[in-house]
Amino acid sequence: MEEIKTGILGLGAVSTLHYLKRLNEEYSKKKGGYSTFPSILVNADFNKINPYLPNQFKKLEDALMPYLNYFEEAGVLNLLMPNITIHETLDKILEHSVFSFSIVHPLQLMAAQLLRHSVKEIYLLGTMYTMESMYIADYFNKAGISCLSINSEIKLMIDKLRTKVYAGEAIDTIETEKYMTACFGSKKKLVIACTELSVLFSLFKSLSFYDMAEEQINFLIYTKQ
Repeated sequence: MEEIKTGILGLGAVSTLHYLKRLNEEYSKKKGGYSTFPSILVNADFNKINPYLPNQFKKLEDALMPYLNYFEEAGVLNLLMPNITIHETLDKILEHSVFSFSIVHPLQLMAAQLLRHSVKEIYLLGTMYTMESMYIADYFNKAGISCLSINSEIKLMIDKLRTKVYAGEAIDTIETEKYMTACFGSKKKLVIACTELSVLFSLFKSLSFYDMAEEQINFLIYTKQ
């Protein structure tokens, strides 16, 4: 049996399926034939975790620790969490707990990618919490990358789009892409920090952006596997 190097904690149907789809697509491109990405998937009941997001850290830690211990016992080398927001809690857990696996951390990977492309200013798109809290902004600031201001009306529209994707509601992708281009211009400064937005933006034809989920996926396919 092939050694399984990557564990995946399923956190919500839309985000988890998006990651699995993209991992399998890229792995198939790399390996050919009928190749699919080898992993251990544990699908959590997201309804027991989501009420504590984004920042009820003690309750989130209590909910996550059994899964982290499971992956530790399973002996995986890498752990992928298909939810960008939850990494703030993971960072706090890692301040006092040690695991043998590495977290496939979206902020670390994205900061490195932006610096490779000499990008020093970005527009960060995610949940309302992500866009207004200092967690990601501070992380990028320490790397020399500034998060540009987005007005409240646009933030609200982005958050509504995210919730529509989560709910499976129809979205006019052509008009939405035009709206995003009008708001942010054509320069590649957009950074996607929410998997539901990754799902939506993957349907756009011409808008350039960086995507934290894609950074995690490319890291696993082309660096670690």
